[in-house]
Amino acid sequence: MKGFLRYVMDVSYEHGYGSTGRSNLNRANIYLAALLEAQQSGRGWHTRAFCRTIFTTNFDTLLQNALQMVNLLYTVTDRPEKGLARSDFAEEETSIHIVYTHGSILRHNPASTITELGQLSKQNVRVLQDYLESRDVITVGYSGWDDGLMDALRRCDPRRHHLYWCGVDPEPPRHIADFLNGRAGNTAYVYLGSPGADGLLCSLYQALVSKEAQQDPMRRWSQWNALIRQPHFAI
Repeated sequence: MKGFLRYVMDVSYEHGYGSTGRSNLNRANIYLAALLEAQQSGRGWHTRAFCRTIFTTNFDTLLQNALQMVNLLYTVTDRPEKGLARSDFAEEETSIHIVYTHGSILRHNPASTITELGQLSKQNVRVLQDYLESRDVITVGYSGWDDGLMDALRRCDPRRHHLYWCGVDPEPPRHIADFLNGRAGNTAYVYLGSPGADGLLCSLYQALVSKEAQQDPMRRWSQWNALIRQPHFAI
């Protein structure tokens, strides 16, 4: 299974090219990177930090690729099988922190079976709970399946943070609705509709970054993508 996942997500792996995964970013990746660039640089940013820690259950490097596009510093935590520690999470994050809760293709450790996911949950749920409980949380494109991240969210005291669950359906799935209803206040379901995560991140960029500082993220991505695909030689 691990070999199959790597083959699917890293198309040049078998040829020995040293690729870090697929590089075709979607609009959500691109607008998130542009949003975080404005936040970190302060250019056109007039509010509190939107986000500095990103938890992902994906295995690919698309988030890293997107941040590289805007030349943004980030740190990575991608060895969940070794056990997460509270010291892995700074009290006040400065750089963007990407946390691979199921592992990544770069580490040959993607957890995909029920047994693997269960072991990760037992190891890391307490650390995840402590951290998530201390921050407001926005979930985007997350199914809420039975893994350590969802287990941690279930254990969080809803009085200590706000949770915004974003989905493309008018109503959340039954298991998510039950979870949200059980948290009482400080929780909201956000209906994204057909634009989905792409539309959400685009709207956030337009709302949080001043008009004077906004650039066209899609145009920047097109230019950057053309640049990195050109042949380069070093002497």
